[in-house]
Amino acid sequence: MKIGYKGKVKITTWHGDGRVEVEEFDNLITNAGLNFIRDVLIGEQTDGFIKYIALGTGEVAPADADTTLGSEQFRKTPAIKQDDGLGRAETISYINPNEGNFHIKELGWFAGDSATGSKDTGQLIARVLYDRDKTNLESIQIERIDEFERGGE
Repeated sequence: MKIGYKGKVKITTWHGDGRVEVEEFDNLITNAGLNFIRDVLIGEQTDGFIKYIALGTGEVAPADADTTLGSEQFRKTPAIKQDDGLGRAETISYINPNEGNFHIKELGWFAGDSATGSKDTGQLIARVLYDRDKTNLESIQIERIDEFERGGE
């Protein structure tokens, strides 16, 4: 029996004029992300949780071999990490109106012993392109849903 792993992203934007916008899409689980999970299971990695979300300005499409964002500009610790049912985990990050005010082109999630508040540290679990010219008149909530599912042979 195979086990599948996928990541989904849901972004809610609250605009200063009261509008609310919701976007949902899949993202790329990197080779580093797959190896990270393997390393947690065999004890090579003892710090197995997502520590940071990072926002950047890189425009190159995500690739399996990515280990950093194209151009990381901002990093923040997620606000909430929770069990979301069988095989599902949710990590929620809130970017307030005074944070991340630039043209966001990419998002990435970093985990592991080596992940710190400094850019390009840790294991890049997943990466996605995202296009938002964020200003101080809006806030965004980024929900990452990791799903492990039983599959066929």
